[in-house]
Amino acid sequence: MSILPPSRRSPRRLKHNLCSACAIIIAILPILSSSAEETNNFNNISPDAAGLFTFRAGADPTGTILQSWVGPDPCVNGTKSAWRGIHCNGRRRVVSVQLDNLNLNGSFPEHSLSKLTQVKYITLSFNQFTGEIPDLSNCSSLLQLWLQNNEFSGEIPNFVTQSRKLEKLDLSQNGLQGRIPDFDGASSLVVLDLSDNFLNGTIPSLNISSLLSFDVSNNQLQGAIPETLNKFPPSGFLGNHRLCGAPLPIECPSESRVSPGVAAPSPSPSSQAEAEAGGEQKKKKKRKLGTGALIAIVVGDTLVLVLLVVIFLFYYWRRYSAGVSDEKPHSEKFKGNEEVGQSGEICGRDSEAELAKMVFFDARHEQQFELEDLLRASAEMLGKGSFGTAYKAVLETGLIYVVKRVRDAKGEIAKNDFEKHMELLGKLKHPNIVPLRAYYYAKSEKLIVYDYMANGNLFSILHGDKSVRRTVALDWTSRLRIAREVAVGVAYIHQEWESRKLLHGNIKSSNVLIGKNYEICISDVGLAALMNPSFAAQRMAGYRAPEYSHMKKITQKADVYSFGVLLLELLTGRQPSQSQQSQGAVDLPKWVNSVVREEWTAEVFDRDLKTQGSEVDEMVTLLQIAMACLTSNPEERPKMAQVVKLIDQIRPEDFGESSGSYDSQAHSDDFTGEDSPSDT
Repeated sequence: MSILPPSRRSPRRLKHNLCSACAIIIAILPILSSSAEETNNFNNISPDAAGLFTFRAGADPTGTILQSWVGPDPCVNGTKSAWRGIHCNGRRRVVSVQLDNLNLNGSFPEHSLSKLTQVKYITLSFNQFTGEIPDLSNCSSLLQLWLQNNEFSGEIPNFVTQSRKLEKLDLSQNGLQGRIPDFDGASSLVVLDLSDNFLNGTIPSLNISSLLSFDVSNNQLQGAIPETLNKFPPSGFLGNHRLCGAPLPIECPSESRVSPGVAAPSPSPSSQAEAEAGGEQKKKKKRKLGTGALIAIVVGDTLVLVLLVVIFLFYYWRRYSAGVSDEKPHSEKFKGNEEVGQSGEICGRDSEAELAKMVFFDARHEQQFELEDLLRASAEMLGKGSFGTAYKAVLETGLIYVVKRVRDAKGEIAKNDFEKHMELLGKLKHPNIVPLRAYYYAKSEKLIVYDYMANGNLFSILHGDKSVRRTVALDWTSRLRIAREVAVGVAYIHQEWESRKLLHGNIKSSNVLIGKNYEICISDVGLAALMNPSFAAQRMAGYRAPEYSHMKKITQKADVYSFGVLLLELLTGRQPSQSQQSQGAVDLPKWVNSVVREEWTAEVFDRDLKTQGSEVDEMVTLLQIAMACLTSNPEERPKMAQVVKLIDQIRPEDFGESSGSYDSQAHSDDFTGEDSPSDT
C-alpha cells in the first residue's frame, strides 16, 4: 500500500492497480459462482449426503480418493450410486458404505455416518484410520460393522454393546484399549472379533445365544474364561498370557474361578473373626517349628532342586544326541507317499537351517513364532497342491498356521529372485486374499507361511465325500457371493499390481478358502512365477486356457478363463476334467457348450440347488458371464474389473454390502463339519 495521499498518486499506478483488481475479480468469479451454487443447493442436500460430506472431510482430506462424491444426493441414480462405495435402496436412502482397502488415512469424524439412519453395512477395513471410533447409535438399522486393520485407538464404543440389530462386528488389528464391555444389549451378534488390540482386564460373561464366532486373541486379557465362552476354539483366546481355563490347556488357580464380573461375597463379621483366629493358631504352630526342622526342610528342598537339574541335563543330552545321530537330508524325510491328514514333521533339520532365518512381514507375527517353533510343531498334511505340500502347523502356543513346502520350482531358483518375489507377495493386502505371514529360504528347503483358514476349501465343500460332507448344500446366494468375492480378489491383483506384472496363475476351487468367520479368500497368488511352465500346464489342466499350450505363459486373460471354469463349477456342481480328484469329472466348458447349444440351459445347473424363478434368471446371467470368460480368443474375454461389475448387476441391492466379508449368519450351516483337505 502507498504511503502517499490519494491526490499525489500516479495516474499510471492507479490504472495498473485497477487492472490488477479486475483480473483478481475475474479469476475468482468461477469460485464464487461455484460456492453460490453449493449454497443455493445446500437446502436441497439430502441428510445422507451431508453426513457423507462430513465423513469425506475427515477420511479423505485431499479429496483424491472420494472425488466422485459430488452432488446433493448420492442416491439420485437409484440403487446403484455413482458415489464410490455407496449403495442405496429403492427409497433413495444409503444402505451400504463399502470403502475397504482404499488407503484412507484420515479420521472417522463425529456426526458423519451417524446421519445415515438407514445404513445396514459399513466396511472401512484395511485402511489407516486413526482416532476413536465415533458414536453410531443413530444407525439403528446397522447389521454389520467391519473396521478391522486400521489404527483406531481409545475404548470399544458403547453403542456397539447396545445395538440390538448388529450381527457382525470386527474391530480386530487396531489399537483399542480398556476393558471388554458386557455387550448386554447386542442380542443379535453372530460374529465378534476383537483380536490384535491392547484390551485388558477380564472377559465378561457374554450370554448371547446367536454368537457363532468369538475372537479376543492377542490382547492383554487375564483371569478365567467364562463358561459361556468355553465352547469356542482355543485359537480365539491365544496371545493373552494371563488367561486361564477351558478351552485353553491352562488350569486356573482356585481364586480365579469366580466368574468374571461377579464380586466375591464379603465375609460376615463372625466368619472374619474365625479366619483371624485360625490365622493366629497357624502363626503359633509356625513358631513351634524348631531349628532342626527348618534345616531339614531347606536341605530337602535343595536336594529336590539338584535332582531336577540333573534330570533336565540328562534329557537335554539325550535329545541333542538323538538329533545329531538321526540327521538326514530333507529328501529322505518324505518319500512322497503321505496321505491327507497324516501327521509328521514339516521339514527336517540341517546345518543350513541353523544359518537361514524366517523372514516376517509383520512384527506381531515375528514375536509369535520362529523357525524352531515350526520345526517342533505338530504337522498335519492338508494336501498336495500345484506348488508343493501344505501342512497345518499347530505350535506349542496353540497358534495355527499353514506351512507350504515349495516344490517344483524353476530348477534351483536364486535366493535373491525368491526373496524379491516373496517381498512382492507380502505387500498384497486385501480381504479376499489369504495373508502371507513369513517365508524361509534355503537351497534344500523353501517354506511359505500363511494364515490358517479354518473352514476348508470350496473344492471339498462342492465335491467332498457325501458321507462326511455338510448336510445342507450351498444355496444359490452363497455361490453367487463366493463368485463375486473371488472376482474382487483377482481384479485387485490385476488392477493394483499390473505394473509389476503380477497374476494369480492358478485359479481353481481348491484355492478358494473359507475362514473362521466364513470370509472367502484366494490362495496360491503369484506362485506360478516360481514354477516350471510345462509342470504348471499339467497341474492346471481343467482350468487351463487353450492358448497356454502354445504361449507357455500365464496372462491376465488366462486368469479370466480359469475364473470362467470356476463359475461353471459353482453353477453345475461338477468337477473340471483332470483335476486331482478326477472321478466323475468332465470337460466343463465343452459339456456346458453342448447343453446350451441344444437350449437345455436348465439342465446345466446343480440339482442340489433349490431355486425360485428369480434365482434361475440370476443363474442364467452368471452362466452368460462365465461363457464370456471362456471365449477362445483371449482378446475377446472381459477384464476382471468388468466381470466384477457384471456380477454386481445381478443383485445391485445386495452386492458391495459386506465387502469381502462372507454372510456367515445366513449360511453358517452350509460350512459346518470337519476341516476339509486343502489343496493349497
